Amino acid sequence: MKPILRNDTITAIATPLGEGGIGIVRLSGKESLKIAKKIFITRKGSPPKDIKSHTVISGFIVDPVKKTKVDEVLLTFMESPKTYTREDTVEISAHGSMVSLRKILSLTIQRGARLARPGEFTLRAFLNGRMDLIQAESVLEIIRAKNEEGLQAAVAVLNGGLSDKIKSTRENLLDILAKLEASIDLTEEDIETISREEIIANIKSIIKETKKMLKGFDKGRFLKNGPLVVIIGKPNVGKSSLFNILLEADRAIVTPSPGTTRDMIEEGVSINGIHLRIMDTAGIRKKGGSAETEGARRAINLLTEASLILFVIDASRSFTEEDRMILKAIKGKEVLLILNKTDLQRKLDPSKVTKLFPKNKVLKTSVKHRKGIKEIKKSIASVLSKKRNSPNGSPVLLGERHRDILIRTNQSLSKSIDSLKKGMGEELVAIDLREAVECLEEATGERFSEDLLERIFKDFCVGK
Repeated sequence: MKPILRNDTITAIATPLGEGGIGIVRLSGKESLKIAKKIFITRKGSPPKDIKSHTVISGFIVDPVKKTKVDEVLLTFMESPKTYTREDTVEISAHGSMVSLRKILSLTIQRGARLARPGEFTLRAFLNGRMDLIQAESVLEIIRAKNEEGLQAAVAVLNGGLSDKIKSTRENLLDILAKLEASIDLTEEDIETISREEIIANIKSIIKETKKMLKGFDKGRFLKNGPLVVIIGKPNVGKSSLFNILLEADRAIVTPSPGTTRDMIEEGVSINGIHLRIMDTAGIRKKGGSAETEGARRAINLLTEASLILFVIDASRSFTEEDRMILKAIKGKEVLLILNKTDLQRKLDPSKVTKLFPKNKVLKTSVKHRKGIKEIKKSIASVLSKKRNSPNGSPVLLGERHRDILIRTNQSLSKSIDSLKKGMGEELVAIDLREAVECLEEATGERFSEDLLERIFKDFCVGK
C-alpha cells in the first residue's frame, strides 16, 4: 500500500459516471480554494476576490491556457473544520457531462491537486477525527443500500449507535483491567483488592454484552441484503416447481428426472408485500454426478446465510437417508416444512414429520395442482415480518469485520476467565484482557494499520 498522504490537496469527480443534470468535482485540502480560483471566474469575467465559507457563487470554469470557458458552474467553498473531511473543501457543480467533468478534473490536477484514491475523502474524515472507523464503513453501506431498511440501519451506525456500544464495552473492560493491575501492585500490602470471583462476574457481564451485539450481525445482513429464502430437499421432490410458482415465472427447468437442478438459481420477488431473495438449489443425495454433488455442497453451505429455509419433502415417498442428511444440516435454523405431492398416495405419515420437527410448521401442498400455495406465501411473509420487526436491543452489525472482532474479543475474555479459575497469575490474565481491549480498539480505529485501512477503503468509489 502507498503511504497515507494527509497534507496534499486531492480532487475527484464525486458523482456517478454518465450523463446527468448535475455533476460535481470535489477538492479537499489546504490548497483547494487557491486551485479553484485559478480556473474559476465570476459572471463579471474576473476571478473572485473573497469567498466566504459555506456560500455558493455562480460563474464559469475556464481553461487558463486556451482562455476558453469550459462550463457554467456553481462553486461552493467550505472552510475547515466544518466540512466532511475537516479540511478546506471546494465543490464545483457543473452540468452532468463527462466531457465537462473530466476537463474540470484535469484542470484541478494541472493546478496542483492530486487525483484522490478510492475512499480517500472518507479516509481523511476518519484520520482527522470527524468519524471513527465503524462510522466510516457505514458510509459505503449507505451508498450501497438496496432497500429502506438497510439504509436506516447504515444511518444508525453512522450516527454512532454501534460505536457507542463498543466504546462503552471497552471502557468497562479497561476498568476491570485497572482493578486487576492494582491488585497485582498491592499483593504484598495489607489492602483489600477485588476478588477473582468478582472479576469473573464482571468479565461474564461483558461477554453477555458482546454476544448481544453479535446477534445484530444476522439482523444487519437481513436488512442490508434483504431476506434470503432457500428451497432445499432431495432430488425430484418439487423444489424447482415451487420456486417457479413463487416467482410466478418458469425460471427453473422442471423435468421428471432427478438431478435436473445442478446449481443455485436466485431471483428477487415480492411475497405478500415482503421483498425477498429466493433461491432454488440442487437436490441433496449421496450419489450424483460431479456437477450435482458440487451444487448440493454449495446448497448446504448456503444455509448459514438463509433467513428462512423451505424444506420440501415428498409425501409419496418414505423418509430417506437424504432427508435425514438435510435434517441434520438445518437443525436449529428457521424452517418451514413443505409436505409436497399430497395428491398422490401417501407413504409418509404427516404426524411422523411433526414429531421430527416439533417446533416447525408443516404445510401440506400439491405444487403440481397449486394447492396450499397461498398458505405457503402467508407463512413465508409471517416469518420474515417477525424477523424484520423483532427488537433485539442490539445495534446492527453491517460487516464481517465487526463480527470477527467481537468473536476474537470473546475468545480473549473466555481465556481470561479460564486462567482465573485455574489460579494463574494476574499478569497472565491481564494479557488476555489487553488483547480484548485491543480488538475493540481495532473496531473503532483507535488502533489501526495502513493495511487495515487499505482493505476497508479499497471498495469505495474515488469521489467518496
